[in-house]
Amino acid sequence: MSQFQLIKNDVNGNPRYVTSWCGWGFDTYAQAVLAANAIGGWKYNTRAFGGGLVFQVYESELSNIAAQLKKEQ
Repeated sequence: MSQFQLIKNDVNGNPRYVTSWCGWGFDTYAQAVLAANAIGGWKYNTRAFGGGLVFQVYESELSNIAAQLKKEQ
């Protein structure tokens, strides 16, 4: 999915994808982080991306993550 960007794998080799919180319709970054936490994601803490949400999932599961983020609004 184009809203997600593949980043470096975790220490166990599992793929991770990051997305900006702005594209999901949340009013604040805190709301987006809470919604991501509820579905297994977390806050992405780097200056390079700024305000990101990261998910440790395979590419085939990204559509489910996107649907859940839209529903969590």
